[in-house]
Amino acid sequence: MVNSIRTFIQSYAPFSDSDWEAFSAQLSYREYRSGSFLLEEGKLCRHLFFLEKGVVRFTYDKGGDIYSKYFTAAPYCLTSQASFLMDTPSSEGIQALENCKVYLLEKASAYQLLKLEAWNSFVRQLVQEVQINTDSIYQESQTLSAEERYKKLVQENYSLLQRIPQKHVATFLGIAPQSLSRIRKRIAEKRS
Repeated sequence: MVNSIRTFIQSYAPFSDSDWEAFSAQLSYREYRSGSFLLEEGKLCRHLFFLEKGVVRFTYDKGGDIYSKYFTAAPYCLTSQASFLMDTPSSEGIQALENCKVYLLEKASAYQLLKLEAWNSFVRQLVQEVQINTDSIYQESQTLSAEERYKKLVQENYSLLQRIPQKHVATFLGIAPQSLSRIRKRIAEKRS
């Protein structure tokens, strides 16, 4: 396994070499082409995905239109949490926005690894982080305008934003691509 994933995981919890061997032995590797889905909406999510390289977006279908819930860049661990935990069809998709390199951990293996203190600690901290981020995104969607949310994205995630097609950023903000163009133009004019 590439060091970036180990470094990412160990930023949450230290793994001994033996714990790391037990964990990494359970992983499989897969590459996804840009535009393909790691998980399709309506399918059961049976994996944790360790994104080694690339960017993905979480999507949902609303009346036949696909919207972006949020974006994630490597290195990170992701899944459709409700589907993974409750064995229900996923209410979201996970789509590669770039060619992605991903390590997969099956659900049964993830649960078996909970006996390792390091893995248990990693999972608890990651779940807390995801919950905090999800709460923040929801609150911002309810309290900030699309322009304010876009400015915040630019300020906090500029390099990630450069890797995401503007049409997907627009759906994340809940606006039409033309509206995003107008917002970007206004911001550029204010800087001039």
